[in-house]
Amino acid sequence: MKNTGGIRLRGCASTLALTLALACPAFAGDNFDPDEPPQQRGVGISGELSVEIQSDNTYDSGDPDAELRDTYTTTELDLNATVGPALLAHTHLTLEPVLDPGPGEDRFFEDLGLYAEELYGQVNVGHGISVLGGKFDPAFGTAWDLTPGIYGTDFAEDYQLTERIGFAVAMEREAGSLGSVTLAGSLYYLDTSELSRSAFTDRGRTSISDGGVSNTETLDSYTITLDAKEAPALAGANLHLGYRLQKKGKTIDDLADEHGYVAGLNGSRTYNGVEFNWIGEVAYLENAEGTLDDVWYYTVGGQLVFGGKYNLAASYTGRPRDVSGGSDFDDKEIQVSAGVELVHGWTLDAGYKYHVESDVENHTVGLLFAKAIEFGH
Repeated sequence: MKNTGGIRLRGCASTLALTLALACPAFAGDNFDPDEPPQQRGVGISGELSVEIQSDNTYDSGDPDAELRDTYTTTELDLNATVGPALLAHTHLTLEPVLDPGPGEDRFFEDLGLYAEELYGQVNVGHGISVLGGKFDPAFGTAWDLTPGIYGTDFAEDYQLTERIGFAVAMEREAGSLGSVTLAGSLYYLDTSELSRSAFTDRGRTSISDGGVSNTETLDSYTITLDAKEAPALAGANLHLGYRLQKKGKTIDDLADEHGYVAGLNGSRTYNGVEFNWIGEVAYLENAEGTLDDVWYYTVGGQLVFGGKYNLAASYTGRPRDVSGGSDFDDKEIQVSAGVELVHGWTLDAGYKYHVESDVENHTVGLLFAKAIEFGH
């Protein structure tokens, strides 16, 4: 049965969107960091290089074509160029596999493509307000980024928003028991420019004929989010609330506009030298991906960090899908992992996940080497 309880919420969100549109020149994205405004970054170049080398082995699956080993890198470069006290130019380059492996075929550092995930300009206009324009990742959800473990973010990445073109704004205020609160929004469409291509392995240019939500080439999709950081009323936890409207594409396969809702909490505590990080998040997509299906995401995760360099992590994500006119799915993923910090800033993690996707059971083990290098700070 389709959930109709979102109708009233959608009306409230649309009213808030109109209010923001009249009050602000744009909507905002998740790469704003109110704790680090441009005037505090100084003038010059800064950034971070993140290198991950991962090998996944799906060794037992109800689908023999899914049994394979995939070794690859996800390497990301963030560059920030400050111009004067309030202007910032941001570039985010990503190197990763841009094609899926063949059925049952092992892959070793193949199909790697380099593309510009973000390319925008940002300005601090004062009074806690920042505005950006260009190609960026609109804010919606946090579990796709913060869930611990090698595989903790896998399902939540479904609702991560990336590679949109448009405008954004974020406004930070102190809100008493909620601590530092940021209200943000974005107005966007899916990138169909030459920037949607990739180098080395060309994934092809996205076109409007590909369909999909927000693939409209008009600024008619948007997000609205509210974040409270270390809120005293929530015992120091961080709160994230969000709504999004993604207009349906222009093909016959695009059936409906997508409406998304997300609510999450995360935090960190230290007891006797042991740090505990945790997250819980729920997301609901009505007419997910422009279909008539509804999808829920339930994510919980925790991580222990001890001895100055060791960590243990576990997480669970449920992804039930109400399929319009068909059989429903009850996808789920349970993952556990353990890791250690090695020399020169490298980390090594080993993990296992049991995942059910479209009623097919799978078992995967993997290793992850990772390092992040900051410069210019």
